Amino acid sequence: MSALATGLVKNTTTTGVQSIAVAGVDFASPIYIVVTDPTYGAIGNGVADDSTAMQAAFDAAFTAGVPVFIPDGTFLTGVINWKGQSIIGLGSALSIIKGKASQDVLHLDPTVAKTAHEYGCLQGFKIVVNDSVDASGSFAQRGGKGNAGLA
Repeated sequence: MSALATGLVKNTTTTGVQSIAVAGVDFASPIYIVVTDPTYGAIGNGVADDSTAMQAAFDAAFTAGVPVFIPDGTFLTGVINWKGQSIIGLGSALSIIKGKASQDVLHLDPTVAKTAHEYGCLQGFKIVVNDSVDASGSFAQRGGKGNAGLA
């Protein structure tokens, strides 16, 4: 536990969920899901493939109804099936999601209700697209050529 402010304490559980305790009462509601938490295992060194870890963190955040937190690092990933949950980082110079060659980065899940997409917040991170190979054929509904940071 770490002190956030008078009467507030941040808890990190063994499942990687962040929660707040106020005056000793733990609300057990997650604040956000951190992709580097050991539960998910993203490395963020720009070389290791963080695809599985990133997708697991995004899925957990959607299920919990909380944002995904991208800490300092460059997270190399394939396509992330994004369901509209908020994504928050430390700033575009620090929190980077880097796509693999021939792949889009965030693919908006068309099976999720539209309202889930309308309330998401994207803040404090950068998406780097690798356009060395054109992946536009992977998502015919998108149309157009080239790879996308958000498709």
